[in-house]
Amino acid sequence: MIKRCMQKCVIVWLKRDLRTQDHASFQAAYQTGLPVLPLFCFEPSVSCSPDFDIRHWRFQWEGLNDLLHQLSEYSGEIAWGHVEVLEALELISSKFDIYSLFSHRETGTSETFARDIEVGKWCKERGVRWEEFKQLPIQRGRENQPKAWDAQWIKFMKSDPAQVDYQRINWVDIDSLQLPQHLPEEVLTSESKMQKGGESAGLLRLEEFINLGFSQYLKSLPKAEKSRRFTSRLSSYLSWGHLSTRMCYQNIEARTKESEHKVSRNQFLARMKWQAHFIQKFEREIEMQKKDQNPAFSHLRKKKNKKYIKAWEEGMTGFPLVDACMRCVDKTGYLNFRMRALVVSFLTHHLWQPWQVGAKILARKFLDYEPGIHYPQFQMQAGTTGMHTLRIYNPIKQANEQDPEALFIKRWVPELNNLPTHLAQNPWEITSMEQAFYSFSYAVDYPKRIVDEQLAAKHARDVLWKSKKSDQARGHRNQIIKRHGIKGFEKRGKKK
Repeated sequence: MIKRCMQKCVIVWLKRDLRTQDHASFQAAYQTGLPVLPLFCFEPSVSCSPDFDIRHWRFQWEGLNDLLHQLSEYSGEIAWGHVEVLEALELISSKFDIYSLFSHRETGTSETFARDIEVGKWCKERGVRWEEFKQLPIQRGRENQPKAWDAQWIKFMKSDPAQVDYQRINWVDIDSLQLPQHLPEEVLTSESKMQKGGESAGLLRLEEFINLGFSQYLKSLPKAEKSRRFTSRLSSYLSWGHLSTRMCYQNIEARTKESEHKVSRNQFLARMKWQAHFIQKFEREIEMQKKDQNPAFSHLRKKKNKKYIKAWEEGMTGFPLVDACMRCVDKTGYLNFRMRALVVSFLTHHLWQPWQVGAKILARKFLDYEPGIHYPQFQMQAGTTGMHTLRIYNPIKQANEQDPEALFIKRWVPELNNLPTHLAQNPWEITSMEQAFYSFSYAVDYPKRIVDEQLAAKHARDVLWKSKKSDQARGHRNQIIKRHGIKGFEKRGKKK
């Protein structure tokens, strides 16, 4: 009897989709004709996860405030709180008759997947219909990659985005809801060196990228410094759903169709497909979050060296480009792809440390952390898939090629700022006379190299190649080929 007196409503559970454009959940909620109650939760349990960092919540907080501002123009509100989703749903159900729950279907970690299972049980017990929508053409429950997957991706990207008339939505008055809203002060404090979250900031960045015209895109991709200016820098907005990948694809494709830099343009659009490819891969094999994808490598790198891990994390390995990368990502949350590959390669190959410990550290540091991309890529660079070319990046060679003027190194490793380029890249070559001239003391102002890079790389290459050729590795690889139809066996990797 009491429930019949309650106002009936539908809930839009906002997760990684804090935006107005191309929002299928808002569209479905609007089409019901019922009052709409948007909900966003900063879940305390998430903050206990090994992949969590306060920077992720700060980015979401900025996205939430941007969405709140946009919806306020239509008299819309969002019920938000520092609370578990189930607790919030319980409170809402005590005051409203929940008819349906709408959200996007997330490919997250095992922890968020378990949370979603519990939400599903809660909905079933209370007769609440929960409908999830795709943000990408990811198929749940598939054991293999269908041959037509590329075509399905293109079809999804070219399909019409969800359209919502927010002005006509009947919004729920949430004044009666009292969700706990206390957040750590660090969440509420902006960081000038990190990208600001929110759909508005994301759209501005998209516009800037399109206006760059792709003239420097391919050239700057591997460069430590230039990549920060000439690549899209859209990854954080796409990972957290502040922008729709489909909307970005359609904007870029339509507005750059006549670009004179078609190769660069097409390469970028292809990378948008890779995003979905790796997320689909993770969706099928979520155990790669913790286990080696190929069990033939599971006996390797079991022992942790705390000294090595600490030096790597803090950017004190004695290899300038590696250290610059680690300090940069700590302060800004961003590295280009080549530099990400370099630091993972250095940790897992040169320092011979378990990839799992590095994956957790960088998950916390990457502002654009996307589990579906993070773990497959990490294992690929660590050489534990058994399916890809082994790439062991030489940190000295990469410094010479990707930071030829040592601009990036000097920006993030100021101890080397007064040294000429070749010494900033190779400080171990400095002579006693040069140390006096530049007022620099090697091994005091900057640490010695933590390992011999050539010997360390040889050890890693020999051990990994031997494991890759083992019967166990081949057996696992043949299973994957049979399941996915993959052809060819990549050759032994060379130094990069």
